[in-house]
Amino acid sequence: MLYQLKSRTTAATLAGQVLGAIAGLFAGIARTRSDGAYLDGMRGTELEDLGLRRSEDGGYRSFE
Repeated sequence: MLYQLKSRTTAATLAGQVLGAIAGLFAGIARTRSDGAYLDGMRGTELEDLGLRRSEDGGYRSFE
């Protein structure tokens, strides 16, 4: 006999989607901060190898 999945309620489906979105948000924030910290530790020549330069406001901009 084949196993038949029980259908999920609408509330359970919605709760799963909301929790997934929140987890994605926190993962995105952590990734952005770690990328920024990595770039902050690089020398100017290393940034130029990546095609980036530090701007006067502390950010990064690309160049050609």
